[in-house]
Amino acid sequence: MHKYYIIGMPGSGKSTAAKELAKKLKINFFDLDLIIEEEMQMSISQIFNDYGEQYFRQLETKALSSLKKYDKAVVSCGGGIVLKEENKALMEDGIVIFLNPPLEDLKIRLKDDTIRPLLKTNSLDDLYKARFNKYELFKDIEVTETILSKVITSIIQEIKVYEKKHSHN
Repeated sequence: MHKYYIIGMPGSGKSTAAKELAKKLKINFFDLDLIIEEEMQMSISQIFNDYGEQYFRQLETKALSSLKKYDKAVVSCGGGIVLKEENKALMEDGIVIFLNPPLEDLKIRLKDDTIRPLLKTNSLDDLYKARFNKYELFKDIEVTETILSKVITSIIQEIKVYEKKHSHN
């Protein structure tokens, strides 16, 4: 498999890790939030404000679906990608990697964050509680490292283990 979907909480480092992984594997990198912002010509916050979360989730699924044509890619998914069951089916052509650093680290990283729309109305703890089981359902691999170089090393090791385990099927 040569498609990798990076999921996790806001602040878990999905975009950074996905970009780095794509560079290392020499394959395309896509960030669903950037695809949506480009298509809509507005920020994620604006989309949430003007159209609401449900509309944004539809855009997210559409953006995810648009990447089907690529055989090789690393995709940074929004933190809420796991809220729609149909997205899981769209990711079955790849390996889903759950970045799960300690919640305390996320709180430190997001301390001064003002751009994430859901953090304006929810605490990080509430989001984590609401989403954790969904991340668990979606994931093939879980990485709990917090330092980028270790995150990438860990992802690559886990991919090898996963592919070896699933190559006999």
